Amino acid sequence: MAQWWSIALALMMLQAPLRSTADWTLVVTHSNDLWYQLDEIQGDNSPCYVDLPPLTTQPTVPSTTVTPTTTSQPTTVPPTTTIVSTTTPPPPTTTPPPTTTPPPPTTTPPPTTTPPPPPTTTTPTTTPPSSSPSTSAPTSPTSPSPASPSSTTTSVKKRSISRTALTSRPATSARTHVRKHRQANLAVGPTNPSWNTIQQTVSPEIPYFADSFNATTTEYPDTLTSTVPSFTEIANSTSPNENETLTTSTVSTTTIKPKNSKASQICYGGVSRHLSKASELKKDSESKGKVFLHLNAGGMLGGYIWYPILGAGPAVESIKMLGYNAVALGYRDFEEGVPLTVEYLKALKNANVTVLCANMDVTNEPTMKDLFKKSMVINISGRKIGIIGYIGQDADYLADTGKIIFTDPQVAIENEVTALLSQGAYFIIALGSAGFQGVQEWMSKLYNVDLFVNGGSNTFLYNDASVGPLNEKIAGPYPIVDYSQSTKRLFVQTSRYGKYLGKIEMNVNEEGRISDYSTTNPILLDPNVAQDPQLQAKVDDWERQVLTQSNETIGYSKIPIISDRKICWYEECTGAALMADAARWFLEKNITGSNSWANSVAATVWHGGALSDTDLDIGAGPITFGDILTMFPYANIIVRTWMYGLQIKNLFEESVRYYNDTSSPNRGEFLHVSGLRVEYDLSKPGGLRVANIYIRNTFSIYGGMEPLQPDVLYQIGMPSFIANGGSRFAFMETVPKESTGVRDETVLREYIKLFTPLAYGNEGRVKFIQATPATDCPSANVTGAVFLTIFLTLLFTGLAFAAYKYLWPMMRDRRGSLLSLVR
Repeated sequence: MAQWWSIALALMMLQAPLRSTADWTLVVTHSNDLWYQLDEIQGDNSPCYVDLPPLTTQPTVPSTTVTPTTTSQPTTVPPTTTIVSTTTPPPPTTTPPPTTTPPPPTTTPPPTTTPPPPPTTTTPTTTPPSSSPSTSAPTSPTSPSPASPSSTTTSVKKRSISRTALTSRPATSARTHVRKHRQANLAVGPTNPSWNTIQQTVSPEIPYFADSFNATTTEYPDTLTSTVPSFTEIANSTSPNENETLTTSTVSTTTIKPKNSKASQICYGGVSRHLSKASELKKDSESKGKVFLHLNAGGMLGGYIWYPILGAGPAVESIKMLGYNAVALGYRDFEEGVPLTVEYLKALKNANVTVLCANMDVTNEPTMKDLFKKSMVINISGRKIGIIGYIGQDADYLADTGKIIFTDPQVAIENEVTALLSQGAYFIIALGSAGFQGVQEWMSKLYNVDLFVNGGSNTFLYNDASVGPLNEKIAGPYPIVDYSQSTKRLFVQTSRYGKYLGKIEMNVNEEGRISDYSTTNPILLDPNVAQDPQLQAKVDDWERQVLTQSNETIGYSKIPIISDRKICWYEECTGAALMADAARWFLEKNITGSNSWANSVAATVWHGGALSDTDLDIGAGPITFGDILTMFPYANIIVRTWMYGLQIKNLFEESVRYYNDTSSPNRGEFLHVSGLRVEYDLSKPGGLRVANIYIRNTFSIYGGMEPLQPDVLYQIGMPSFIANGGSRFAFMETVPKESTGVRDETVLREYIKLFTPLAYGNEGRVKFIQATPATDCPSANVTGAVFLTIFLTLLFTGLAFAAYKYLWPMMRDRRGSLLSLVR
């Protein structure tokens, strides 16, 4: 017996080291949503410009030149056929109900005295106007270039202003900043649209502007040379491609002046700090025999002024140097449209960077094929780790995803788990961008996924603090742990803008399960973290090029221009009104300028979500090109549509359908107007809140405003986001439209140059009647409920006391008298 125990003890001693070698440590560093800029950022999320030496050579900078499509002038022929483009096939049409169908297509236009039947449903369907039968080539609209001084001035100024925040706005969700832009799907045309229902005879009204301005002022002496073309150059260009590849041009300058002094800033993050810290952690981990992975959850592309000026090059170069083992796709990576996302993915593929997304069906977008994988297996020192990419199914709703179909991420991940297990992977990571709450729900169901690395929702996780080091709101601990399946599954995420680098260290047992994990907080990349000199040198060069263009002074404003989303997403604001006016001016000047008043653009609309979510305003004083790109960073294309009055009303109903519904997140769908006046009654249910709409009176030679006529067809300008059915405007997909191919920042740039100085104030274009807008949080409702509860409690307590004090004795005496009678 003693011999048997000694043999067993010896076997146990031999097995102990074998078991310990089966356990291993995995270190994962991760980041997401670095799109804001690749350089440093301040704690309040405002840009962090550093002092840079003057340029010794002239840099080559991509320009943002785009060209409008050519159009010929409309005639009085009713719409009878689908818009046809020589480069883009027309979208499939759906047969509408008989009661709402305009006259059927015919080779001979009906007489001009026959109006199309008015719509009778909430979303009437109209057939797009026909192309001109003329065989002559259409001519490009031309316009004189506005006069400008020989040199353009720049100035240093603070972008934020002091003002009292409004308190009458509903709460927003954690991911309301994401917006959808679909300019890639626009059908270009018609070349000769016309509508016999519009009888307009006078010239368009002139939008409100301030008094004249002497362009030779020397108040802002720093000079830069403009490289963005005038509208004469745009009109003379022959390229109609709205997604034209950015061309290069040379910019001359004498000096580059940062917007802030380096001494006045405390700067965080930046890709060079990410690289430096990640390299340090990798070296340390590998020296201790630990497995190291560096992951990116997506969101490197678009969203800030670096992208429209420099394109995708800096993002691709940064990703390549950062050495990520895998990169997912985020919402921001689609903000400039599918064609530019394709260019981005091709560049990453050429740089041998693996991009992952398991729930993206690109059958209808063949250019996306073979540019990404669903999942991958990484073998590091014999450890097979499976990584699955995903993106939220609402990407189609929130980003410019063209015809891509997004399937259920949970189902897609489950399918890939099976495939990875069959390849021998025994630790699985899900990497991507989706809503914080949604991923939490997946965790309890995806048993075989050990680690979720998420981005896209700007969620900040931190331990042992009420707020983050930079006063961030903390959504939970780092990491969040799920025990629902008797195993530890972890969820990690860092906030946006790259101020933090996430790091999670896990001990993995022989079954591929997490046995233990670290609880250290995400690493704040403050000035004490060294910058990688090689990458920072590239960043400095990119920033010089950005500053060369963004510091160019375009014009001036006498008062601040409000572009804060806390204002513009809920009520009239000057930034959105400025863009709406600029879009109407551009359409009338360059598209319908030589048309009769009967065929001019009646009005334009612009949604609050088209403005940046940086919550910064433009102060009184100079307006730079960088200010324009910061206000409108999403590259919307100006689009002309043809809509019945009833459809226009439906557009505004959707604008406020969920206005004071705190259970439905605001997506920035609140509409701003030019050439319209809208009144809402928020006491009515959603879908019935438009009280009055007034539009420019195109039937009278005296102009003015008149009530919107439901059965009249109007030309309405808008951004490509709305025109293609983005956000809650899905019915707009079937509305006839024509893309101009010109981006919003180009139009706004020329508009400000021409009409500077600006003096925009709210003009009552959008009003609320019979109700006050809902508050930014449900505190008012909670307060009311508390007072109501107290009141009812006191009332019932008083009634109970009165009953006990007075009614009960009377009933008791009466009961006693009845008993005496019975006896």
